[in-house]
Amino acid sequence: MAVSLEDAVEQIYRLQGLYDDIEDPNKKLVMNRMFMKNLEGFITKMEESYYKKIIQRKPVTQLKNNQEQEIERTYNTMNAFLPFIIAYNMKSPVISQMDN
Repeated sequence: MAVSLEDAVEQIYRLQGLYDDIEDPNKKLVMNRMFMKNLEGFITKMEESYYKKIIQRKPVTQLKNNQEQEIERTYNTMNAFLPFIIAYNMKSPVISQMDN
């Protein structure tokens, strides 16, 4: 059964309303954080697939809107710096242990 984009957005909106009605503040906080984490993960996956299928096949000069340009910039930055960030984070615990 195919769901239209409008129906899916409406369902997400109704779910958020259910979470807002939770009375226990700790449960409400946890549920809202989980909800946002899952939405952010979905958005990231969709941006990644758009990047791989559309943006990488276009010359940078043909990127038509700011959102496409921002996705391109984000992925270029990640490709350039992520290996260094990972290497630094892997090395940091060893360096801090040696300092003690």
